[in-house]
Amino acid sequence: MRQIGSIPHPHDAERFGDYLLTLGIGNSVEESPSTGHWAVWVEHDDDLDRAAGELSAFLANPTDPRYVDATRRAKDVRAEQERAAERRRKNFQDVRTRWSQPQQWNVPLTLALIGISVVVAFITRLDFGFRSEAADPLRITEIQRVTLGDRVGILVSPLKKSIVADRQVWRLITPIFLHANILHILFNMLWLRDLGGMIELRKGTWFFALLVAATAIASNLGQFGLSSIHSPFFGGMSGVVFGLFGYVWARGRIDPSGGIGISRENAILMFVWLVVCFTGLIGPVANTAHLVGLLVGLAFGYIPYAVRKLLR
Repeated sequence: MRQIGSIPHPHDAERFGDYLLTLGIGNSVEESPSTGHWAVWVEHDDDLDRAAGELSAFLANPTDPRYVDATRRAKDVRAEQERAAERRRKNFQDVRTRWSQPQQWNVPLTLALIGISVVVAFITRLDFGFRSEAADPLRITEIQRVTLGDRVGILVSPLKKSIVADRQVWRLITPIFLHANILHILFNMLWLRDLGGMIELRKGTWFFALLVAATAIASNLGQFGLSSIHSPFFGGMSGVVFGLFGYVWARGRIDPSGGIGISRENAILMFVWLVVCFTGLIGPVANTAHLVGLLVGLAFGYIPYAVRKLLR
């Protein structure tokens, strides 16, 4: 907050502060003990030049008709600000308590993704490693097992052959349903429930489906094609979860009153977890999938806003 000048009389100072508020310029006025005048402070640096120009015009002609009903109009502005603040409070409460409200279960795709993941976990016995044949149809590419004496080896089919030549396009998405252990699936399903349910409820099932598909395909391709191992033995909803987190975090910053957002503490937790996974302290993790998913989610959140801003 920066001071732009002062006004001798308290009534004039209050009227000018109200006038600035009607222009969308946040401000405050307060008495200066040293001079007895009323100092005018502006909240944002971007408004300083405009506010200073308005102050000069006001001091030159404080009886100008445009200042006459500033107090009444400012009262309307403050009332709208209070209503917006109340909506933000209600939205935040809805996010925290949504799963205790019946309408919050109206998220069929979120529930379906959780259900499929649980069924796949049961079928694969929470194992998508080298020896898990049950996971083979869901891997990003086909593999063939070959016997070499008393050992079993594998041949990994090229991605293009599996996806294009053999028309197995589902493999671009299905690795998200594979999980390695109970903590892995529990962590992912809880975040999917919270973040996915929030997005589907607010933005609709079709938008949510597009977001899930985009983050799943991008994170799976990224993990298989960009990681140093190039192994098909990976899986998990984490890439999608980080994509959902990226979208929710971006939307919360752009439109805090829109009902889509995440607390500062949970956002820090997700970013810290992303970094910890990269350290290798918790073992092998699909870090590329996490990072690519996050970037896709951020893009979904920020690009429409950036385009609208450019068009304006």
